[in-house]
Amino acid sequence: MKEENKLEITNWTQFALYAASIRMTRVHIEYSGGGDSGQVDDVLCFDENDKTMSMDLVDSVCIDYINELFDTHISENIEDWYNNEGGSGEVEIDVKTGRITVENHVNIVETVQYEHEFNGLDF
Repeated sequence: MKEENKLEITNWTQFALYAASIRMTRVHIEYSGGGDSGQVDDVLCFDENDKTMSMDLVDSVCIDYINELFDTHISENIEDWYNNEGGSGEVEIDVKTGRITVENHVNIVETVQYEHEFNGLDF
């Protein structure tokens, strides 16, 4: 009989404690979107040697929390990157300090208007 997953991460403190227990020091998130939707494309976790951690070592509950943190807190407090022409970006989370750095790219289509008048007799 498979043991149920008893890990619960619903806030930053629980996340930080779990991350410390598996020696996770940094999280990198890549995201993109357009039209009227967007998504997290990739989540990478790094250890104390700044080496990418195998996702087998990171509990899915932790990844769910990282995605939820992005969706409900980070994404809601930056420029709109998922509507119209969309955008993309990267997030760096320093687990030890709690510092979150976002590089957000918003795609904008620019319209430039020109007016010309010709005399058809000149052609």
